[in-house]
Amino acid sequence: MHISTKKIISALLICLIASLGLTSTLQAQSSTDNGDDLPLKKKTKNYTNDEDLYFMPGVGFTVYAPSEDTLGTFSGGNIDFLFFSAINQNNRRGPSHVRFYGKLGVLNSSKKNIATMLTYSAGVTFSFERTPKRDFLIPYFGVEIGSITQKQLSASFQITPVAGFHVVAKPNIFVNIHGGYVFPNTNADLLRGYTGQITVNFSFW
Repeated sequence: MHISTKKIISALLICLIASLGLTSTLQAQSSTDNGDDLPLKKKTKNYTNDEDLYFMPGVGFTVYAPSEDTLGTFSGGNIDFLFFSAINQNNRRGPSHVRFYGKLGVLNSSKKNIATMLTYSAGVTFSFERTPKRDFLIPYFGVEIGSITQKQLSASFQITPVAGFHVVAKPNIFVNIHGGYVFPNTNADLLRGYTGQITVNFSFW
């Protein structure tokens, strides 16, 4: 199970690299469609989207593989709450998508004698692109800061750099997938390791 999980997380990273290549192709194609390479012709399309979004609930699934094999691989559901998100697909400088969120996860180990783990953190992500002319496959990077609590181990502060992509990024729904590496401040040799998750945030209106 532990090896299988590492393969899954590796696959997520491969998908991210592939998405970066795909988004570059899409960006070049959209520039051609908009007449960016034809200065003497008038552009026929101007894609802009400016939205400030607040308080979008969400759910997700997380996999966490600590470096210590005896702990097993943890997996389980999490509640993901998007506090604020800005979508700025225009000509202004800066990332097109910014997200501030919090999450709470309850993860069970693949080992039967290992207690359930509780994780909670706050995170922020920024898109790599400034003006993607689409609302899908938008790569991003960010960081999560929080805590890991488990009965057999002391609580540990952790920081996790992440990278992934918005599979869907619309004003009423976000579908996100990303991977990262957990850096705890205690029991580092036991708890550091790869993590991956998929989340869906939605709006009722």
